[in-house]
Amino acid sequence: MNEKFVVLDLGTILYSVITPIICSFGICGNTLSLMVLKRRELMGSIYTYLAVLAATDLMMSFILLFGGLSRGALYYKGWATYDALVGLPLGGAINTLSVIATVAVTVDRVLYLWNPVKCTKPRFCNPIIARKIMAGSMILSIVLNIPYCFIFTWNDKDILVTTDFFDSEFYMVFNWFMLFFSPSYLV
Repeated sequence: MNEKFVVLDLGTILYSVITPIICSFGICGNTLSLMVLKRRELMGSIYTYLAVLAATDLMMSFILLFGGLSRGALYYKGWATYDALVGLPLGGAINTLSVIATVAVTVDRVLYLWNPVKCTKPRFCNPIIARKIMAGSMILSIVLNIPYCFIFTWNDKDILVTTDFFDSEFYMVFNWFMLFFSPSYLV
């Protein structure tokens, strides 16, 4: 057997079998978490943030599932560019929302536990405010990841190539901004 085919078969197995198995655990676990967190008895702000975290993890599990299949079994069936065209922008937006939700749940719990003497909930620890924060965070995460939609294009030979925008100074500054001033540094 040729060494090239052994590597290809190993990659196909990893992406087409192992990745979907791992992602299926994430899909099942996060679906169950969402079912529990959406019960009427769980009305606190913490449950809103945890539900958003479970939803973002569920969506990332699907993105990684399709990303794995696009690199494995579906590679020659038109899915070879899924990660560049769909996975990168959508995954970036979902990851940004997940980081913001993690920061929000941390701030929520710190404020809630920081105020035990008054025995009252801080204004921030309100489910309505939590929903508004998460809705605004969703819009922010989409806006912050829009540039990733413009870095690849098809050339005349139907090959995926980077655009001039990818090499622009704006995109370089944007990436530095996302690296150093993104919500992940708040954690």
